[in-house]
Amino acid sequence: MTTLDVAALAGRGLHLTALAVIVGAGLAPELRATATGTASRGPDALAVVSERWRRSGAVGLLLGLGVLLVAQAVAFRDPFEPWLPQVQALLLRTDWGRTFSVQAVVAAGLWIPAVRTRSRAVLSLGLLSAGTLAFTGHSWAAAEGAWVVAADALHGVAASLWVGGLLVLVAAARLDRAAAAGQGVAVADAGRSFDLPGAVGRFSTLALVCVPTVVGTGAAASWVHGGGPGALLTPGWGRALAVKLALVGVMALLGLFNWRATLPALRSRGDEVRFGSGPAAWEAVVGVLVLLATAALVALSPPG
Repeated sequence: MTTLDVAALAGRGLHLTALAVIVGAGLAPELRATATGTASRGPDALAVVSERWRRSGAVGLLLGLGVLLVAQAVAFRDPFEPWLPQVQALLLRTDWGRTFSVQAVVAAGLWIPAVRTRSRAVLSLGLLSAGTLAFTGHSWAAAEGAWVVAADALHGVAASLWVGGLLVLVAAARLDRAAAAGQGVAVADAGRSFDLPGAVGRFSTLALVCVPTVVGTGAAASWVHGGGPGALLTPGWGRALAVKLALVGVMALLGLFNWRATLPALRSRGDEVRFGSGPAAWEAVVGVLVLLATAALVALSPPG
């Protein structure tokens, strides 16, 4: 693996992770239930995390896209031709470049709702950007049919909701617990604690749709690209896909445990359950690993 390959992998990984962060930040207000504790004197932990992540996610998105553009331009360039016309040709005359341009415009446009606290606009733009990933993937490059591209787009949207929502809930739960211990000044001064069981319950309802969608669309796309289970044994793409499938399986099992055990425990014992550092946190960590595995998989060619 060359330095250019590493840079492209880092750019894709940052791009996908930032997308999940953006979607999670936009989703957070939709997960909030009635506040508990003292009177409303400021933002709760979920609102604080959402505000921080809207801006940091927008920064990460632009950085990831910037690294990707540089890596792609270096790989595309002819050393004997002027640099600028080649970059213009890359952006305007290739499918990758046109999709990248849309993603860049969306990423730049995210700054307005991110700064002005327009969470639904952030969520909508984040999901739009996640859907456009299908136009830079294997389905679009191989022209395998509109339904495969649509399945890939749905896969990206569902995955960003699953991972992003989980990440923001775990982060908010950790911040809320730190505030209760006197370590989270911004939230502790506000005097509010969000309804974690209610928020997790709402997310679980969403996850019951997202998880089967991710698994189903991912399995269909993998079958179309690879031609069957035997492709998992091939070097490169097959092994990377096997790693991703294993990680998604672990994430799904942790999600099932959280749905069947962690959520009921949260509802019965409330804050006695350490949602921010238990199986839910592990599920979030595995989710980030899935995104990184996806970043590696995109760079590899399916067999045949």
